[in-house]
Amino acid sequence: MNKIDLFQDKILHSGRHLRLYLPEFKGADCDVDSAARFLAGAFVSLNKAPERLVYHHFTTATDTSNVQVVFQVVMDTIIKENLEAVSLL
Repeated sequence: MNKIDLFQDKILHSGRHLRLYLPEFKGADCDVDSAARFLAGAFVSLNKAPERLVYHHFTTATDTSNVQVVFQVVMDTIIKENLEAVSLL
């Protein structure tokens, strides 16, 4: 999820809480972590291929160190999958 800073601002200050849009969300109105975990879980649950892992990251694109971590994890995953595909792992 990109723009976690804007998500946090909306959850904390807009008065338009997540449960207004997704009634199945049972967390507190101003609990950003709970709301973010709920959305991540919702995306993961949509995975129709359990052999394919779904990773989630909460980022702010202007936070270059955070984006660097995400890119590194993605590169590591791609390399690992390619090595497994050619039986080197």
